[in-house]
Amino acid sequence: MTASTQVGDQTISFKVDDDNNRSASADVFITVNADPASITYNGNTKISGITPGSLVSLDLDVTKGTFPMNTIAVYEDGELISDP
Repeated sequence: MTASTQVGDQTISFKVDDDNNRSASADVFITVNADPASITYNGNTKISGITPGSLVSLDLDVTKGTFPMNTIAVYEDGELISDP
């Protein structure tokens, strides 16, 4: 389960089934008051040909969310880029 990004009141439902076809369920009512942080690249061209470990200057808009940002993930064509 992932954290909701929708601000507002929500009901989350849980259901557990066992091997004897018995089940139990519960609802949890939550209120999400947080706004996520965001980063937007303002360039109009694809970033390519960068040597690993080199510094690059980018034009970004960064919006602080409700809580501190603890990680940044970089994707290329939908694939996560990670250090080898």
